[in-house]
Amino acid sequence: MEPLTGALAGKAVDSLFRALGRLGDRNRAEKLAQRALSKRNTNLPEPSAAERRRLERFFALEETWSLLIATSVEVSPELVRGIEACFSGDRDAAIRRSMAADFAELAISELPASLDPDDRVVLSSYQNRHLSDQVREIRELVSEYREPKATTSLSADLAEYRRQLQHAITWRRPTRLFPLTFRDNEAPEKPLGVLPEVVAAHRQVAIHAKAGSGKSAALIDLASRLNSSENALVVFVDLKPWAHERNKQFVADGESPTVDQILEASAVPATAALIQGIHGDLVTADARQYWLVDGINELPSGLSRPVLESLTTYLRGIVRSSLVVTDRSPTRYSPPEWSLLEINPLRPTDVDLLLPSESANTSEANSRSRNNALEDSGRRQLLTTPFFLDVAMTDGRWTWETSVQAIHGMFGERLSLSEDDIDKLADFALAMYTKREGLTFPLHELVATAGPLVARRLIESRVLLIPDDDSAAFYHQLLHDYLASRSLAKRPDAWAPKYFDALSFDANTYESLIMVLDQIQSEEGISDYITALYDWNWFGTIRCVERALRDDWRLPRHLTVVLSAMLGEKRFDPVNGSRARAEQWTEKLDGVTGFRFGQASAIAALVEEVERISDGSGPSWFRVWYGLFRQLKELSRTIDEVTVSEISNPDPFIGWTATQVARHCDLGLDGARQIRAMYRGARHASDDISRSIRWRAVHALGRHPSSENAQLLLEAIDSDVYSWVVYGAVRSLLEMAALSDVDATDRFLSQVDARLAQLPAEPLSQVAWATQYEGASAHWADRVWPLLEHARDLQETEEGKELWKARLEAFKTWWERESS
Repeated sequence: MEPLTGALAGKAVDSLFRALGRLGDRNRAEKLAQRALSKRNTNLPEPSAAERRRLERFFALEETWSLLIATSVEVSPELVRGIEACFSGDRDAAIRRSMAADFAELAISELPASLDPDDRVVLSSYQNRHLSDQVREIRELVSEYREPKATTSLSADLAEYRRQLQHAITWRRPTRLFPLTFRDNEAPEKPLGVLPEVVAAHRQVAIHAKAGSGKSAALIDLASRLNSSENALVVFVDLKPWAHERNKQFVADGESPTVDQILEASAVPATAALIQGIHGDLVTADARQYWLVDGINELPSGLSRPVLESLTTYLRGIVRSSLVVTDRSPTRYSPPEWSLLEINPLRPTDVDLLLPSESANTSEANSRSRNNALEDSGRRQLLTTPFFLDVAMTDGRWTWETSVQAIHGMFGERLSLSEDDIDKLADFALAMYTKREGLTFPLHELVATAGPLVARRLIESRVLLIPDDDSAAFYHQLLHDYLASRSLAKRPDAWAPKYFDALSFDANTYESLIMVLDQIQSEEGISDYITALYDWNWFGTIRCVERALRDDWRLPRHLTVVLSAMLGEKRFDPVNGSRARAEQWTEKLDGVTGFRFGQASAIAALVEEVERISDGSGPSWFRVWYGLFRQLKELSRTIDEVTVSEISNPDPFIGWTATQVARHCDLGLDGARQIRAMYRGARHASDDISRSIRWRAVHALGRHPSSENAQLLLEAIDSDVYSWVVYGAVRSLLEMAALSDVDATDRFLSQVDARLAQLPAEPLSQVAWATQYEGASAHWADRVWPLLEHARDLQETEEGKELWKARLEAFKTWWERESS
């Protein structure tokens, strides 16, 4: 970077507003400082006078200004660390980091507004020159690593299409092919070679397994085998680089993407018309189309379902067709519509044969032999996962114990990146997930944030895939997951819904969140993290905790007691789908904790199990929770004002348990009035706890039908800006309708019916989900059926109509079983 010149360098913008401090209302720096400080939405302390003087000197340095003007997109870690050094060492380290990040963001955001027009031109020139110098070097490198592009035109014939598809498949094929097997309903172990016959016998197939198990490799192998068959036409769709940000608009609009829009992610450029035209070149009578779709779990959850709906609806019109998708979780795919195939872990004998006999492992301090090392259950389990076995074979070492250690070793040892380099990369990965644009990111942003040296090493090691000149993606999602989790683990201030949604693709996959847990060192930190997770998504928290316990991680016992008990309580949820999922996961969690919540035949038995495994001692919050949960032993009692007030407790375990007590027990007129007041007191705030209070309030009222409670739920549906509150209010209003007499049922349902057209997709789904309500009045089916039909009739797309047709059939089947 050449020296700063002109007005921009003259005063260094008054040492950036005198380090964003108050110096009297005498000059431009003071006014800008006050404006900057007024934007700080934080409880962090103000710097002391001595700290401000150090900040002032820091912002006057030319090196600092090189960092400030290098990019207007991201705050560089070097800038944050430089600012942090200005704060007193007497401050808590986490406070110093948070203050530094806060001031760095202010400096970057306020800089352009502080400049005169001529200065802004200078700033822009520096930014462009700095970025272009770094990126030009990298762009010269990427040509030999860039993905070869298929160029099929609309007039392409079958032979040319197959040739280009094979070219694209070959480029995607992993460097090592492992002897993968899969299981289905017929056999626990089948080789991949029989996949073509299996998928040909089904219309819809979901291949599922945990991250790194070889799902993509299996799909690529299947595509290659089918592409060589004379009676098959293969469409291979890779959703990893799909434009998530643009396509999220489908979710916001309550629409599904068209097939042609999904085909933008095809390995060979195609449209539905092109595919149908090529299909006409197949000469065999039993010709079949195979649509293979990789990476459903790498879409936000609100987008994955519309994609599946569009594809399944389209392919119903093609009699001889099969849809095959890969996913980390099987929960989206219900038999008999879907055939589920699970990729098996590698056999330990195959692992022993594939690992090299000599490696760096023999020289480790523990001096374990190769065979003894494999006796370690955690490591052995990792090595039966193809991704981690590939890492071990590539690096020639497997001294790591966890997935986090394995991937860290890739970046640190294979790529020779320093901890500082990995931190830069981790912050970049988290920022990319937070932008919600998918797994592909602009190459120039990687260069600007992590630096050209890091970018070069990632490209040359082929850790990055290069779809085109200015975009890139890590070759496996687990790498991006790990990096983002590393950054989040070091930022307790970011343990909030915004970041949890980003790392999980809106609760679609939990691998990153599990990795965060593995990188928190203190028991207090683990408790804080799991607590924050629970306030965001109870199901995601259970998934993380069950996995952690299964992998022998040490979690605080009081947390496992609370989570197990609260999950067990959901087994008595009257909504059919919620109850079924809770039963499934209670059994899994009991299997690793040794508790017996899945055996409880009544809610009171849950309390007895809590009393059996705990005496209530522990942290203060746990003692409060213990007292609340024990109230569920006597459901006929009227709860008191203090219990109701705990619904607003910032601790989610206490707040949600108080909510469940309010649902199960007699609330009384005063309790209901107190909850309504609680909701209205929080309705104008946008902070996380206020939104949680509103969600808890509408959830609690569902079991207590009354005109006043229904009116509050309608207020929430009509005007609350938090989608999960609207979601909960719709469920609760339907719950009131299910529990009421005929007149009240009709009144409540008519109010829902009048709002169907305005409901977003997730709250609308409650009209189908919550109507399967155990204990509903005998008149329920007759009264609610017209509402379900109206929801179906409002659908404007064929995909939507088909979805609601299936939902009506599901309700009918459930009611016939329930009333028999």
